[in-house]
Amino acid sequence: MLLLSLLAGCSTVEVRPGPDSQAKPGPDPDPSPVPDPDPDPDPDPDPDPGPPAFCPASTFPGRPGDAVLATWDDVTLRLVSHDGTVLSYPLFAEEPPAGAHRFVSVESGGGLIVAAARWAPQDDIFDRTAHVVFYTRSGEIVDTMDESVELSPVLVTPDGATVLLRDQLSLAAYVVRRADGSTTSFTAFNPYGAALGGGWLRGSSGTGDGFFNYETSELRTIGAAGSAFSFEDGYAYLASGPDSFFFVRETLAGAAPLPIAGIAPATESPLSLWRLAENHALLFGGTTESQWRANLTTGEAVSIDAPAPAGLIDLDDSCSLTHRGLASDGSVMAFVRDGSAARLLLHDPVSRTFSPVGLPAASPGTFDVDEVAGTFLIHAGEPWDTFCPIVDWQGPMPDDAVPIGTTQIVRPASGSIHVVENTEPWSLVPSADGTCVGVPDAGDEPGWYLLDVVGGSTLSLDVEQAAFYWLE
Repeated sequence: MLLLSLLAGCSTVEVRPGPDSQAKPGPDPDPSPVPDPDPDPDPDPDPDPGPPAFCPASTFPGRPGDAVLATWDDVTLRLVSHDGTVLSYPLFAEEPPAGAHRFVSVESGGGLIVAAARWAPQDDIFDRTAHVVFYTRSGEIVDTMDESVELSPVLVTPDGATVLLRDQLSLAAYVVRRADGSTTSFTAFNPYGAALGGGWLRGSSGTGDGFFNYETSELRTIGAAGSAFSFEDGYAYLASGPDSFFFVRETLAGAAPLPIAGIAPATESPLSLWRLAENHALLFGGTTESQWRANLTTGEAVSIDAPAPAGLIDLDDSCSLTHRGLASDGSVMAFVRDGSAARLLLHDPVSRTFSPVGLPAASPGTFDVDEVAGTFLIHAGEPWDTFCPIVDWQGPMPDDAVPIGTTQIVRPASGSIHVVENTEPWSLVPSADGTCVGVPDAGDEPGWYLLDVVGGSTLSLDVEQAAFYWLE
């Protein structure tokens, strides 16, 4: 029996086994032509979902009782609901040969969870045998696919179609399972980013980035002269005119250029799109190396060259790189230092003010920050983690400084600061709303626990699972 143990209390949660068979569901072999007017009740009805077993302030996609996260090793897939119910499934329909290499990947979307388990003999890791299972968010098996080649999910579209890579030696060979179970295939286009529905995908071909429809084989290449960002339901990139730069959103409906005010092409060409958030972008001038934050509604660009508060300077590494980031709300993330510690400040370039986030980090060799929906992951690393370490630390250490080798999980909106050891920011897995974080267990065995960023409680996954994924 699998249990989740609430570390901040003494409760356990319900466990329901998955189906005993992974066979496709079939019709009643001998249905009665006359419905029973007084049928017996369901002998094993699904219970109403209980209260959240972890991260009570978090919101997840799907209906109450649906799975919200998946964990797996190379044997078992487990789907976990917000009320703590766990459904377990074998990943392979038949046990692979002894010593075989095993590969597992999971994708979700459009109401589906798609788990692909593949194995290969020891002497040829490309000789794959694949078993793919399609689940609903409530854990019902709706279909399976079995192939004697690589078959792994790339994305699931909003309308429930799954795009799978078929045979990794041909990187542009894909098969699509539609929501009704029928299939089609395409080549010469590599999808990436969120799908758009209606058969349309984003990705790249030999002619550049663009849109491709796997139902009609229509290909539309975008008009970007250089690199483009996946953005909303299309792409974003910069274009240059004689008198101004333009921020361009390009979707299936066409390109919509927005003039950027205050930056002249004659003095700042080339201008680079450096960071992108929902309503703002960070821009970098190739001539003066100046930096701006652009408002993507008005086109107004504001310089972010305000000096750091007294006693602090920009945090430059030994390659003379100054670090700036962009939070999802448009705040500029400024990395600064004094003689002994590094700090993260949020900068409002309009008011030219700064506000601290988290605690100072004691003389780090690297200082990395990620942000998701208002939750900041601030990592202080060792100097040997990079070719360009931060150097020249000296002076008294702040009393509240966190040591090297720690990551702060900070949510200013709730006043929350949590410090975890031996984790990189990329190894932490925040939920889409930033209020629940999957944290790898620092022990000898692989595993995870869930951190409630708002309330501070933790929930340990009592299994030695090597992978963790919030379902979309």
